[in-house]
Amino acid sequence: MSSAADRVYVKTEAGLLELQHRQLRLPPKQRALLVLIDGRQSVTELLATLTTLGVEEKAFTELSMLGLIEAMTPGEAASIAPAVEAQAGTVVAASGPADAVAQVRSLHALYSQAIKDNLGLRGFTMQLQVERAGTVEDFRNLRQPLVDAVKKSKGELSAERLGLEIDKVLATLA
Repeated sequence: MSSAADRVYVKTEAGLLELQHRQLRLPPKQRALLVLIDGRQSVTELLATLTTLGVEEKAFTELSMLGLIEAMTPGEAASIAPAVEAQAGTVVAASGPADAVAQVRSLHALYSQAIKDNLGLRGFTMQLQVERAGTVEDFRNLRQPLVDAVKKSKGELSAERLGLEIDKVLATLA
């Protein structure tokens, strides 16, 4: 069995719904942690990212007790991550057509990766907006703010590349 620091967490369906609807009114530190939990990063990696916000290891226990996240070993999380991502798309699209779910899931992944690669922790607020986005139109509206943030952080060329990549994906969804 791996140590607690090596464990990874995945969001439960309740956790995904909490990100959308904010029913529990989580404190900012817990919400920040919930947003960043992805089933890929270990407790140690997440704490390193969130130390500046004052997030401590007990926050994982608190979110788990609320039923918003579930602890797994890295191997378990790797095998379940695709199912959790599919579930996230289902929750976001709430009984919409299957292709609409796939579109939203694809855009969510694209935007999240762009934030991670280009903005890091500075992109936290933008990541919150991505988590709330539930339609293709929501992602269209986030395009320019994301490109502007990348331009400010990484420069004109990086922003232009990202804008073109997003435009390509959005054009196929028209």
